[in-house]
Amino acid sequence: MGASAQLSQAHLHTDKAQSDPMVSPKATFKPIFKNVPVLEEDFQTGVPGLPAGWETNDVEQLDASGNPLGTFVPGFVTGDADAANNGGFLPIPDIAGNTFAYANDDGPPCDCDMIDVYLQTPMMDFTDVTNAAVTFNGYQDGNYGSGDWTVLVSTDGTTWTEEFLSTAADDASPEWREIVVTLFDYDGESQVWIRFQWSDAGSWASGFAIDNVVVDAILENNLSLQEVFSADPNNPDLENVVIEYTQVPLEQAVPMWVGGAVTNNGIQTQTNVVVNAELFLNGTSQGTFTSDPIASLDFGQTDSIFIETGWTPDDLGEVEVAISTASDQVDEDPSNNADSESFMITEDIYARDQNSAALFQSNGDLEFRSANLYEMPVAGTVIYGVAVAFGAGLTNPTQPGTITEVELLNGDFEFLVGAEYEVQAGDISETGEANFGYIPFEDTYEVSAGELVLGSVHHFGGTSDENVRVALSGQSIPQTSFFQDELGEWFYTTNTPMIRLVTSEITSLEDLDFESGIKLLQNYPNPFANNTVIEYQLQQADDVLMQVIDMDGKIVHSEDLGTKNAGPNKWFFNLDGIASGIYTYSLTTSNATITKKMVVNK
Repeated sequence: MGASAQLSQAHLHTDKAQSDPMVSPKATFKPIFKNVPVLEEDFQTGVPGLPAGWETNDVEQLDASGNPLGTFVPGFVTGDADAANNGGFLPIPDIAGNTFAYANDDGPPCDCDMIDVYLQTPMMDFTDVTNAAVTFNGYQDGNYGSGDWTVLVSTDGTTWTEEFLSTAADDASPEWREIVVTLFDYDGESQVWIRFQWSDAGSWASGFAIDNVVVDAILENNLSLQEVFSADPNNPDLENVVIEYTQVPLEQAVPMWVGGAVTNNGIQTQTNVVVNAELFLNGTSQGTFTSDPIASLDFGQTDSIFIETGWTPDDLGEVEVAISTASDQVDEDPSNNADSESFMITEDIYARDQNSAALFQSNGDLEFRSANLYEMPVAGTVIYGVAVAFGAGLTNPTQPGTITEVELLNGDFEFLVGAEYEVQAGDISETGEANFGYIPFEDTYEVSAGELVLGSVHHFGGTSDENVRVALSGQSIPQTSFFQDELGEWFYTTNTPMIRLVTSEITSLEDLDFESGIKLLQNYPNPFANNTVIEYQLQQADDVLMQVIDMDGKIVHSEDLGTKNAGPNKWFFNLDGIASGIYTYSLTTSNATITKKMVVNK
């Protein structure tokens, strides 16, 4: 069975965000209107209650078994990402300090019955409005059995008409989505109400959130860049899914495809729509590129436009992809036409997470697997092991000493290589941390060109003192991160497990400092008499201090190397006048200090 066929078995949902003409994934609201809005609400209330004039229904609280308690609380409240995720199951990506309206089915004061929970606007007057529409940011990750949500409109406050439907099966997204719903049929009405209604489908669902609601008439010409891409869209085994990476080994760097998802949020058709790109490596431009034009883009339509740049990253450091969009028409709101993203080229780490634990994945005392999918476009890379951040969590935290297994799976979810591992206390991350344990496989695995592999943690279950949680960080496009339950059924997850591939033979995480972006290599030769070379790598330019310390803790040599460029660097060290013995050498930057041992033998 081919990789794409097996992966499709894990397709519990189908991602439709790019093909839906009225929906695009973006966390920041971009205005599309030409007037002072009829309604504008960003939910920056500073209190859990809703803004004046907004309404929600009360929902009944349930006990741990799902039985009604006869007590009721508001379905929607306002708060920030931390408040929304107070139960650990609604990890909404957002800007620090921003607040929004949300219904959380799994955090205090709920579990609740949220079959039809709604958020309702104040009454609005459309008497003088032509081409009315509502735009807003909506969040629904579809996890844990979540139901659908709708936009309903009424002209009498009693009878409601569905104007937009977002199904959990087709439209779940790990990101905020900017959504435009046209309300042309209500132009001239003196009374209009809008409801955003969500259902938990009677399940242990996560939740739903709304932000940046604006109602008014739409601009004539307004392109909006919704998403930046920095990956090849042409892998046939991924069924048009584009995987974004945060760290890529240099040996897996290939000629880059870049692009963007562009939406026409204006009434007028846009012609000859293009995206323009500029690529940077460690702040230095590597060239500018322009896509072939799309002949036309109608109102509400979204298209993904890609450029085959032909440029391949050839050094360690940060790659930045800056994208903008344009058409024949003069855009009335150019503020939403450009965006950028970046990733790191590393020596030996392949990563998709955001380096900061947000959630923790487990299956209680039952067996489970957690896995990340990786593409291998270049043949010959050898995978030595994985780096895993295990999770703490409020309940059932990972227990040091627990035996688990790490695995490399192929695209058919079949075992390739692996190893048993005893979890160490230093491998466990609290929220906001990124403590990784390096776990070598019993055998290495050399990949072939175009191969799909998954880095996996396999926990066999056990008692309460044998729990394992895998830390989650950042959002995953559906069909690229997975969870297998105790029955052996695979599900995709829209949160990214902190499971990375390691493509060199290292002995511990003293070799790799993930948070600071520093790698300090063993000196050579070692032992040595007078001269040795110490190599190190920086993910970004930084000030460097090197010190040599004897076993009594005395600094026998200290040298300020000044500011060093990102990428590989060398320090040539002469130890004339220093006696034989064991010494440590340390590299200090603005972020961290890493230390190794060396032997002087005269």
